[in-house]
Amino acid sequence: MHPEIECLIKEREDLRPILNFYGLLLEKQESTRPDDLSPLIDISKNSIKDRLADGNPLIDPPKTVMLDLKNSIDLFFIILELIKDASDQFEHQAEEVRTRIERTDIEAAMKAVLSGSEEELRRLSERLALSEEMLFLLVGFSLAPSLRRLSSIVQDNFDISWWDEPFCPICGERPNMANLEEEGRRLYCTFCWMEWKYKGPGCLLCGIDDKKMVGLLRIRDEDGYHLSICGNCNGYVKLIDRRYLSKEMDRRIINIVSLPLEIIARQKGHKGPAVFPI
Repeated sequence: MHPEIECLIKEREDLRPILNFYGLLLEKQESTRPDDLSPLIDISKNSIKDRLADGNPLIDPPKTVMLDLKNSIDLFFIILELIKDASDQFEHQAEEVRTRIERTDIEAAMKAVLSGSEEELRRLSERLALSEEMLFLLVGFSLAPSLRRLSSIVQDNFDISWWDEPFCPICGERPNMANLEEEGRRLYCTFCWMEWKYKGPGCLLCGIDDKKMVGLLRIRDEDGYHLSICGNCNGYVKLIDRRYLSKEMDRRIINIVSLPLEIIARQKGHKGPAVFPI
């Protein structure tokens, strides 16, 4: 079990079930060998600069045909078992997925998600008579180790500090988290865990520049994070304020312990970007 998760379980007994699940999930993800997703992008300085300069994310959808996703598919089945054991509420859904899905279906779902094809994922979930949300979440959990590796390659080898857009330069997803800084916001894509600075004002989801349209949602006694709610698009983004965190925490852990806040937001009808807790 991840040591920070173990400490949090002792501190937050009310979150024990969800923390236990995510602790085991982290453990399985970190012990899984990532698949090589580098064929999705042309790893060259000129190509990266040109593609981003045109406003396009680095992942090139047609290149998904070149991928070997064996390790991610194996992890998919492991995570299914974790879900079955973790919650009676989701046990039936997980069993349905396990019964109806084949490796070729999982591969197709993963390539649909990586290419940003919501329509293809919807068609697949309808054909299999499975929950699109459950399939999307399982695919995201399973691809996480490989996506983090791809993000690390880009961040370690290329300077994209000039990128200043409210969507991820790698996969094109809208950010789910932002860290407040003096010069602006540092954004985090919880799909591939790319991070970048953003100086633009207003809502990160719809772009409206009107401070009156933004509200806050927070949990009492939790000052380290809250949700910024947009009155125009009804969306939200999680904001981290490290001044109120007792210690430096892994962003993935912050994303896990703040999940109850997102649940409250969704119950109130607010909508966030794609959620991949880790």
